[in-house]
Amino acid sequence: MLFQCGVNVRRIRGDRMIGPDDFITSTVWIKKENSYYLCLKNSIYPNGKAYRITYVTMDPLFFSLCKWSKIVFEFKKPREILYFEIESKRLAYVFCRTMRDIMIGKNVIIDTNQNPDALHANNAAIDNFDLNATELKVVDNFDNRILNMKCLSTLVLEDCKSLVLPEEIGHLPIKSLNISGSEMPTSQHAKDIYWNWTSKPTISGTLTTLKMDSIGLTRLPFEILYMKNLQTLSINNNQLEYLPHFIGELAYLKNLFVADNMLVYFPHCLSFGTIAEIDIIYNCFHSTELYDHLITYKENIKEPTDFKLLKHIAFFNLMDNLPQLKRQDIPRSLWEYFNYVGRCTICWRWTLPDYCNITCIKFWPLGEKTNMALHLFDEGPTWQLMNCTDKNDCEAHEK
Repeated sequence: MLFQCGVNVRRIRGDRMIGPDDFITSTVWIKKENSYYLCLKNSIYPNGKAYRITYVTMDPLFFSLCKWSKIVFEFKKPREILYFEIESKRLAYVFCRTMRDIMIGKNVIIDTNQNPDALHANNAAIDNFDLNATELKVVDNFDNRILNMKCLSTLVLEDCKSLVLPEEIGHLPIKSLNISGSEMPTSQHAKDIYWNWTSKPTISGTLTTLKMDSIGLTRLPFEILYMKNLQTLSINNNQLEYLPHFIGELAYLKNLFVADNMLVYFPHCLSFGTIAEIDIIYNCFHSTELYDHLITYKENIKEPTDFKLLKHIAFFNLMDNLPQLKRQDIPRSLWEYFNYVGRCTICWRWTLPDYCNITCIKFWPLGEKTNMALHLFDEGPTWQLMNCTDKNDCEAHEK
């Protein structure tokens, strides 16, 4: 069975559905490779996307929509809802009946010729890679042809295996980038060069939305500082124990989604920013054993004072100017400091734990739309502050 129809795909995040409202003209078919799969191909999925039919939820209510030539399927893996608009009512019923027969275990015969790759050349336009497209969604693997899409503004690279973003992707005018669910590289070299694309002037000026949900992040990459126009940052369902204070440098950040991590506090710089919507549910703000990476650093640092001071002066100069360099262009000894640097809440100079007092307080101010656990509503989450140790020097600089 193969036919064309309008398809809308939405992801399920908790109790929310995320995705555009538009229906995209798509080719839809069912194939069998040990198991049965529902497949679709369109401008968002030029390489096709397959859904294992055993993961579909067959709600009787969905079948009642067939009389209006509409079909809805909810999949457990990936957690997505697919909406179909089919011109033929008869085809809609045949499609639903076939899906139901597969679900109850019937051996449905699938014609192997009914596959877009087997179509006559006159009907094979769906396989063309449109280099002028402005939106693209790729699953499983990165396609190097993407680098030739000079008009690309929305790129979705979900659930890709061992995803490596080439440096050249930074030359594309991408406004929205989504790498959620993809596997990060494991080799040290690949990790060291992974964020090199951020240093390119084009993407650092155009990117406004960055989604990195469920990719196993343990630290927020410091290269995010280059994304000077970033408005939406989504890092849900990772392994973050803290947000670095440098996140306050993202002057246009309006939407911050950090649900389902291991955060125990928020950097104070976010309490008076421009953030309008924030999601911090399922974190560890209620923990009685607060993990504080700044204090841990302060206790464990063993470098000689003079040598340490020289490195810190170099680092503060780097933060003040922030040249768009690749990570390899910065001495490795300075990489770690990005995790600990912050601004004094009084004089607003850059500081490190060596030169400041670190305090934590609880209060409520957050975004206009805030999703947090019920136990936080009375006193709010924990906020971390950095203040210069030398108050006289700090106050003099403030004046």
